[in-house]
Amino acid sequence: MSKKLFLTDSCADFAQGVAELTKELAFTLCEGGVPVEYHQGEGLKLEYDGSKAVITCKEKIHFFRMFTYLVDGMDKGAFTKEETANFDKAGGMFDCSRNAVLTVEGFEGFLRKMGMMGLNLAMLYTEDTYEVPGKPYFGYLRGRYTQDELKKLDDYADLFGIEMIPCIQTLAHMEKYLRWAAASDIADTDNVMMCGDQKVLDFIEECIVAASSSFRSKRIHLGMDEAQGIGCGKYMLKNGYRPMVDILKDHMAAVQDICDRHGLEPMIWSDMWMRPLSPTHEYYDFTGEAKPVTPEFAAKVPEKLNLVYWDYYHHTKEEYLEMIERHQQFHNRLVFAGGSWNWSGPVPNYGKTFDTSRLALSACREKNLREVFCTIWGDDGAESSLINCLLGLQLYAEYTYNNDPEDQVVFEGFRRCCNGCGEDMYNLRLLEELPGVPAGNPIVATPTKFILYQDVLYGLFDKHLAKQRELYGSLREWYLARRDDLNGAVKRSPKYADTYKLYAAIADLLADKAEVGLDIRAAYDAGDKKAMKKQVAVLKKLLTKYDELAFLWEKVWLSVNKPFGFDVITVRLGGTRGRIAYAVKRLTDYIDGKVEVLPELEEELLYFDGRKEDLIDGSPLLCCNNWQRVTVSCPI
Repeated sequence: MSKKLFLTDSCADFAQGVAELTKELAFTLCEGGVPVEYHQGEGLKLEYDGSKAVITCKEKIHFFRMFTYLVDGMDKGAFTKEETANFDKAGGMFDCSRNAVLTVEGFEGFLRKMGMMGLNLAMLYTEDTYEVPGKPYFGYLRGRYTQDELKKLDDYADLFGIEMIPCIQTLAHMEKYLRWAAASDIADTDNVMMCGDQKVLDFIEECIVAASSSFRSKRIHLGMDEAQGIGCGKYMLKNGYRPMVDILKDHMAAVQDICDRHGLEPMIWSDMWMRPLSPTHEYYDFTGEAKPVTPEFAAKVPEKLNLVYWDYYHHTKEEYLEMIERHQQFHNRLVFAGGSWNWSGPVPNYGKTFDTSRLALSACREKNLREVFCTIWGDDGAESSLINCLLGLQLYAEYTYNNDPEDQVVFEGFRRCCNGCGEDMYNLRLLEELPGVPAGNPIVATPTKFILYQDVLYGLFDKHLAKQRELYGSLREWYLARRDDLNGAVKRSPKYADTYKLYAAIADLLADKAEVGLDIRAAYDAGDKKAMKKQVAVLKKLLTKYDELAFLWEKVWLSVNKPFGFDVITVRLGGTRGRIAYAVKRLTDYIDGKVEVLPELEEELLYFDGRKEDLIDGSPLLCCNNWQRVTVSCPI
C-alpha cells in the first residue's frame, strides 16, 4: 500500500529528487499526507511521531537517506533514527569502458539507489566512451556518451546531492583508441601514449575539456595507472632511455598545467608513484625492501594533485594501514578506492568483496581518510552486469554511516534501498565457491567462466575438473542445487528476476557441461561407443541451453546497457556453441566408423596453470578471467 506524504516548503530543495524516488519506493506525494519538515543541522536525524516527520541534516544526500528510512518505517509507528557520517564523500566508480556502457536511464536507476543509500559520489570511468569533438574514431561503435547525455546524468545526480566526476585516461589504458590508424601519431606502445609530444598534449587537452564540460564538479580523474610500458616504445626510439619517474614527472606537470588553465582539480591513481620505490616494481610491496617516500621523492608529485590509493586484494587490516601510511608521506590529499568484485567473470565474488572492503574501510576510518569509493570494473567484457554491484555499494553505504556493520545490517539496507533480498545477491558467489574453494573465495577461482567457454574436446581445464571430481564428487548435483536456489531467488526478489533467471540458466548449463569432456574422454579411452552416444546426447542438449542462455543474457544486458558490447558476448556464446556442434559431428563420425582416431582426445591433459602439485590454496581450481586463453589453445 502506497504511503502518503507531503513536503513542506522547507523541503523545496529536495522536491524533485523525492519525486524521482516514487520510481523506487511505495509512496505518493499529496495534500493531506504526513508532513515532512527539513531542519539544517549537524549529523543525520529523523524524528517521526506518527503524524509529522522532521529530518535534520547538513548535506543534501543525507536528507534522502533519512527520507528512505521514513518511507520504509513509518507504517510501524513513531520512531527516531540518528547516524553520523564517517566519510565526507563516499560512492562508486562505474566502468563504462569494458564494453558495457550504461544507458542514461540505466545509470539514473543507480543514482536513485545511491541517493537512498546516502552515497554522494558517482564516478564515470570512460577511457574512450565519451564524445570528443573532431575525433570520430574515439569511441567509434563503442556506445560513447554524447555531451548531452553526460549533462543529463550530471543534472540527475545533482537532484540527490551526488557529485559526478569524469574519469578518463591521459597516459595508459588507451589501447581501444590507439588501435585505429587515426591515432598512430600519438602512440608510444599499444596502450600508452607518447609523452613529451605536443600533439599528445593537445589531444589530452581536448579530452579533458570534452570530458569535464558537461559536469558541475571541477574535479576530474586523469587515470595514469598501470603505465609500465611508458617510454619503452616509439618514445625510446626518439629520445633514448629515460627513467620512468622522470618521464612521468614531466608528463604529470604538463597535464597539471592543462587542468590549471581550465580551473580543474585533478586526481590520479597512485601506483605509478609507488612502483619505483619497490625493487621488483610492485605496487603493494610488503617485503620490507621498498624504499621510503623521501621528501625529495614526494616533491615530484604536484601538491594540488589528489592521489587515489586503489586496493581490493588484501585480507589483513595491517596491509591497508601500511599502504595508507606510505601514501600519507606525500603532501597530497589521499582518496581510497576499494572494489565490488564484479569483474572476475560472469559471477560477482561477494566473499572477497566483503572481506577486503571491511578491512580497508575500517583502516580508512582509523587513519581519518575523508573520501572513499567503490570501483566496479568490467574486466574482459563486463560479463557480470553492473546490477550485481549494488550490494557492494550498499556495503560502502553502511560503512559510511555505521562502524563495522554486520552482514545483516547491509542486507537490511539492500532491502530498504534496492527492494531485494541481500542474501540472494550475496549468494551469487556460490557459483564460484565449489567444494574445496576456501570460504569467501579469496583465491578468485573462476570455474563458471572456464567451464562455460572451454572447448569440450580440448578440455583446457579438464585436468583441474578431474581432480575436483576425484576429491569432492561429481559437480552435476551441486550445480543443480544452485539452480534450484536461484529459481527460489526469482520469487523472493521479483525486481531482479531476470538476473536470477540468467544465473539459474548458467547453473543448469554447467551441470551438463562441467564434466562432459571428462566423460567423452573416458568413453574414448575405453573404446565404448555406446557411452559416447550418451555424451553426444548431452552435447545436443547443450546446444539448446546455449541458445536459451544467450536470450536471457541479452535481456539482462539491455535492461541497463546500450547494445554495444553485447556483440562480444554473442561471439563468445556462439563460438562455444559452434564448437559443441562440431564436437557432435566429430564424435558421430567416430561412432559411425568414419574416422578411427580423434587426435583431440589423444593428447595427455595438462594443468592449465602449469602447477606441479594438484592443490594450491587447498583447491584444484584457479583464477582465469581471459576468454582468449580460456577457450582454445590456438591464437584467436
